[in-house]
Amino acid sequence: MIERSEWYDSRRSEFEKDPEYWVEEMRFAFSDEVGRMMEERGVTRAELARRLQTSPAYVTRLFRAMFNPTLLTLAKVAVALDAKVSLHLSPAEAEATHWFDVVRFARPAQALVEPCWPKECGEPLAPVTGREDERQSAAAAA
Repeated sequence: MIERSEWYDSRRSEFEKDPEYWVEEMRFAFSDEVGRMMEERGVTRAELARRLQTSPAYVTRLFRAMFNPTLLTLAKVAVALDAKVSLHLSPAEAEATHWFDVVRFARPAQALVEPCWPKECGEPLAPVTGREDERQSAAAAA
C-alpha cells in the first residue's frame, strides 16, 4: 500500500501546475502568518475582530481553508495588526523562497556611541548618534 506522503510526492509536479493548488497554498500561508503575528503582538481573535469592526466568527473564518479573502481584506487585516502585506513572484524553477523583514530602529538622541573597532579592520564608520552637530561644535571650540 502506498503511503500518503509518497502519493503526494509522486503527484506534486502535477498539482503545482494547477492555479487552485497555489490559491490553497496562499490561504494557508496567510492564515499561518496572521496567527503568528497575532501571537507575537499578543492580539486575541476577539481583539482582532474589534480592530476590524467585525464579529469574532468572521475572524474565525480567516483561519478556515474555505475562506477566500480579497486583497482589500488582506490589507485590512494587515492594518489591524500594524503590519503590511507583501506579494512575491518567484521563478517556477526556484526550489525555495526565503523572506526576511528588515526593521530599522532609530537610536535615542541621547545615546553617544563611540567606535570600537579592531585595527586590522581599517577605519570604522562614523557612529550614528543624532548628536553630530554638538560634537562638531565642541571639536571646533577646543
